Amino acid sequence: MGTALATVGLALLATVDPATPMPVMLGFLLLIGLGIGLTMQVMMLVAQNGVPRADLGTATSAVTFLRQIGASTGVAVVGAMITLRFSEGLPPAVVDRLPGGASGLSADRLHALPADLQAAVAAAYGAAVPPVFGYVAPLLGIAFLLALALPARQLRDTAYADEAAPDTRSTAGTTRRDDHG
Repeated sequence: MGTALATVGLALLATVDPATPMPVMLGFLLLIGLGIGLTMQVMMLVAQNGVPRADLGTATSAVTFLRQIGASTGVAVVGAMITLRFSEGLPPAVVDRLPGGASGLSADRLHALPADLQAAVAAAYGAAVPPVFGYVAPLLGIAFLLALALPARQLRDTAYADEAAPDTRSTAGTTRRDDHG
């Protein structure tokens, strides 16, 4: 369900234009956030249930590590695609009027520009961003298909590393004893 929601949200975000009302865009972002949120913990459980109990810590840390690497790589690739589209979409007449060219833009420099240049830069950026989300949506669609292919497994109800772990449940009037004394 999570990957499906995120896919739909990204595809809808690719349709955003300057006339899109803010509540509609926030709804698209909510779909993406819900989708990613629903996916994260499920993938952790899939990994934890797919390894021997002695490897639970390894599986958990591997999923967390790979999630961070994937997020960092994804942000870098999407950012590069947006920057490329922005640079290509900025009219040469505007670039010639920018101090330092397009590569010299910063938030402070943008605010110091005349209103007509600010509008041209905003229009180029606004045209550059939405299609990139459309490029990424099929990747989440593939993730959805892969999630459908995951085998159904019963969740574990204990986290003991050893199948023969001692029974540590306490009974009325007795104290609990664990492996450490």
